[in-house]
Amino acid sequence: MVKYSLHEMGFSAEEKFPRQSGITALWVILTLILTAGTILGVNGILRKDGFELELSKAPKLLIISIIEDFGIQGYFIFFILLFFIYFTLKLIMTLILCSDKNHSTCLKILESKALPVCACREAFKVWQIVIMYCIPVAVIYAPIFSLCIWSEANPGVMIILLFLAFFMAFDLTLVIFVLYIKAKYKIDYISVDYHVYGFTLYHRPYIRINKKSGKLK
Repeated sequence: MVKYSLHEMGFSAEEKFPRQSGITALWVILTLILTAGTILGVNGILRKDGFELELSKAPKLLIISIIEDFGIQGYFIFFILLFFIYFTLKLIMTLILCSDKNHSTCLKILESKALPVCACREAFKVWQIVIMYCIPVAVIYAPIFSLCIWSEANPGVMIILLFLAFFMAFDLTLVIFVLYIKAKYKIDYISVDYHVYGFTLYHRPYIRINKKSGKLK
């Protein structure tokens, strides 16, 4: 929903800036969970009886062969490609959920952290924010996790996934904060102004109907 439209409809707006210490702590925790979960998950699957033997009989994956042919540069190019795909997916998801697809959304660098983020001038329902950030995480993480398994925990691929986990955890931190804000403030719409560092909360206006207070539909 375009912010101007919300203001015209009488929605109240309130800015919120979560404490950076809380953001950093949750970001670190989620990064560690993704990192530990990836390592334990891949090793656990590979140690299953007979699974590693079956993998050893299977032909090497073509994508791994191509990457290895280029050496370190191959892994670096693969990481950049995945990085680009991840942020492109976020941009696409945001555009799909935007009402103004021509002027509302862009990729930019978050000034305070020098991290690329998807910026949008619109406000969304909480479920839209969850979809917007969780789908790109799932679309990228699941296949690369599988690639780690089928490449028998190839160190280069594992490191790439762990680097990507750092950025994924940043977005999942945003999702958790948005869900927390929804539960605490009972908001109707939320605008992600500075990724997880700044939000604008929108509440539906109240009207008087037969001396009773009710939300405007």
